[in-house]
Amino acid sequence: MVTSASKKTEKIAKNKPEKNSLLKNLKGKLKGSRKELMSQVAELSNDVVQFKNENSSKKIIKKLEKKYQKQISKLQSEFNEQLENLHVMQSKLIEHLPKEVVGKLNLSTPTKAPALKKTLQKKVAVASQKTKSALASIKGVGPATLKKLEDAGFTSLEELADTPESKAEALKTFEKVKGFETWAQQAKDLLAKK
Repeated sequence: MVTSASKKTEKIAKNKPEKNSLLKNLKGKLKGSRKELMSQVAELSNDVVQFKNENSSKKIIKKLEKKYQKQISKLQSEFNEQLENLHVMQSKLIEHLPKEVVGKLNLSTPTKAPALKKTLQKKVAVASQKTKSALASIKGVGPATLKKLEDAGFTSLEELADTPESKAEALKTFEKVKGFETWAQQAKDLLAKK
């Protein structure tokens, strides 16, 4: 009996170190797995933060583009006004000069002001098409209609969504265009998304 009890004790003692080493190995593997999982979680968290930042930067770019388009339109209007004022002043100055001086210098009163204004408006329209007009994102507004809208003075979604009284008459010329009834709502929806 004593020998069998001592054999059992010896067996248990031999199995304990084996079990301890197995537990240590498992514990080491679990720690390694835990560290690996924690690093993956941290990496995914960084990716999520970066994704959010990229989306916010897209919104910022859209806002900046919108402000840029407004500023271009404003500057072009100011330029056109100043050019007209210049032509008026030039005409008045030529009227006050003696006819001999006018003849020798081949001066004439500027009659090209309206034509020049149209040329400038076309250049603005082409420039705005190059920067991809937001109006083109409205269903039913193709390149030809877009050009007509820009010629009529419509350069932004805001003008379609909430048409100023000064442009209401110009907008009526588009009533027969397919889908015209939805333009205002589409413009409002697109503005809401920005």
